[in-house]
Amino acid sequence: MKLRIIICTTIVLFIGIRAFADNKVFFDSKADLVGVSGDVSYLVESGYSSIVVDNPVSIDIDLSTFHKKNNVKKEFREKELEKYLNEKNVGKSILNYLFQRDSNGHLSEELLKSRAWENVQRGDVERASAGAIDAETVLREDYLPILMNNYVFLRSESGTFKSKGHWIVFHVDIDKQTLEDVFAAWEDPQKYDAIDVKVSFVKQGKYKKENLGRKLGVKVPAFAIRGQVISRAPFMAEVGNRLGVKNRNRMVVYRQKMNKNGDMVSSKVCTARACNVSKDSTYLYTIAGGNASYKKGDIAVKKADLNTGHSFMVSMMTKSYGINYLFDKTMSFNRYGVSTHFLFGLGASILEDHTKKLYWVDNCVRKSPYIYDGRLGFGVGFTAMHSIQIMPYVAGQFEAVLLEKKYGNEAKSKMSSSINIPAGIKVNVNLMYPLQLTAGAEYVFNAYKNKKAAVSYEDVEQYIYKPLGAKRDGINVYAGFRICF
Repeated sequence: MKLRIIICTTIVLFIGIRAFADNKVFFDSKADLVGVSGDVSYLVESGYSSIVVDNPVSIDIDLSTFHKKNNVKKEFREKELEKYLNEKNVGKSILNYLFQRDSNGHLSEELLKSRAWENVQRGDVERASAGAIDAETVLREDYLPILMNNYVFLRSESGTFKSKGHWIVFHVDIDKQTLEDVFAAWEDPQKYDAIDVKVSFVKQGKYKKENLGRKLGVKVPAFAIRGQVISRAPFMAEVGNRLGVKNRNRMVVYRQKMNKNGDMVSSKVCTARACNVSKDSTYLYTIAGGNASYKKGDIAVKKADLNTGHSFMVSMMTKSYGINYLFDKTMSFNRYGVSTHFLFGLGASILEDHTKKLYWVDNCVRKSPYIYDGRLGFGVGFTAMHSIQIMPYVAGQFEAVLLEKKYGNEAKSKMSSSINIPAGIKVNVNLMYPLQLTAGAEYVFNAYKNKKAAVSYEDVEQYIYKPLGAKRDGINVYAGFRICF
């Protein structure tokens, strides 16, 4: 009863945390490019070269003076740092750069036009081509997403080789009113000078050089690689390898909505795999959740993903029981939901009445054996109904039998071994993705019995397995949980 309460409480908390997180995040479907001032080169080195564009505004600052005192993580005092950046008019300097303001106070739209063409959405191009809207209006419509998607990224280094540290991100607070004020002051430098642009703290966090690319887009949605869903049949999104999407990447599809406070948020629709990726588009195959819609403005967001699964299971053969761990790595995934997997597994088993039985083997009385195995294999997965994967597989397995003495003068323990070939079918069913229920059955073929081991495997069969009625070849069934990373 207590176990049920713990499990139910954990599931409810998990659902609540997921719902809370989904209601807080917002992915802008109209802006792929992110304007950045600060340590731009480090972002480019960390894998953001496809979406980051440089706003080369000088930010002269000694970040060590803004670390929290007696803080080993070197976290920043964000309010003080925000105040300093605003005193230095960093936000206004970025606005000046975006509108290319010169020493005479003249403004230009050329930089924004250039970025707008890079950022323009397929739907806008189609409207312009059909004559429903002119190209100049398309660009003007895309100015605002470009202007609202500018940030300041700063970091401090630590560690022996300066390979880790702490980062902090500020948003440049340009909005629709700012854009209107700029156009209203286009020919009036004094009026333009009165426009005030602040920066505001967004997030900070620690990093290692190898994982910044995975974590920043999670904490700051603007840095997430994303694109609009442009088709349902076939399921496609307007994002491709130009922005860093690769085959097998996990893509989460979101739908924009307004929460009870009147704020725009992104609500999760489904999880999919990227496949048949081209320069500017990718096919998607749904592996969890509902149906996405291009008519509702859904957006596909690339998520951190290792393309791995970890299964924890209990198993049963004739008169023997075990626990097993299986690692699987997705090697390929196509638009029809067919995938290939590399498999690696470890297991440990005991025989029925393990603590009660003794056996006469190799001239002494021995305890019931411990059986260990390791395997390497290959599987082909077939995903269906947004929730089920069926995977036939075959593997090679090495099995070791540990025999400990109970009575007699022989060595304390001896080993026996065999080589087996398991072939079977494993089924993974979504519970709450990435958590899955997994179950399967396999037939284990005994390919080689080691006669030269300390104890011949044939002796193990004759004096242990056969009297008990146990078998280590034949049908093996198992069930447990799988977690996808």
